[in-house]
Amino acid sequence: MPKVNIERAIQRGVKGSGGGSLEEITYEGYGPEGMAVLVEVATDNKQRTGQEVKNLFAKGGGSLGGPGSVSYQFESTGSLVISKPQDTEEAILKIIDLGAEDVEEGDDEIEIYVKPENLEEIKAKLQELNFKLKSFELAMKPRNLVKVKDQQKAAKILNFMNKLQDHDDVQKVSANFDIPDEMIES
Repeated sequence: MPKVNIERAIQRGVKGSGGGSLEEITYEGYGPEGMAVLVEVATDNKQRTGQEVKNLFAKGGGSLGGPGSVSYQFESTGSLVISKPQDTEEAILKIIDLGAEDVEEGDDEIEIYVKPENLEEIKAKLQELNFKLKSFELAMKPRNLVKVKDQQKAAKILNFMNKLQDHDDVQKVSANFDIPDEMIES
């Protein structure tokens, strides 16, 4: 949970504004171009947040779905990101030996996917091997990616994702699109 949300909840409690406890809710739907989207929120008013998320979907060219409408397109996984070492090939072999299910190499980092129950164990082993850990979390990884090759469609999707992520109650957004880095940068 972001620090801002925690501070806001504390302020509501201090001011006695009657804010209730925070609830965690996952909304599912289809974004622009038919991409599957999971939106995890923490809110003290689920009616307000539900309507706001529904409006973001509608304005972004998508639609909010019911429970289970897109979650089957994602799998729960542990995700770890490390800085890319000098000898990448040897590092990837070590990572696979630790029990990684999947490894994706980026320009300056390596993303490692593990079973959710093995996240802490693999994290500790990576630190023992002196890998520089950038982040680790439980994540929802898409089973199939939708490749986006059109610049206008990519811009529409990225705008929609940014609006979702900018919402105060949104904790995490998962989607199944794949936009090339060159398109994102332009």
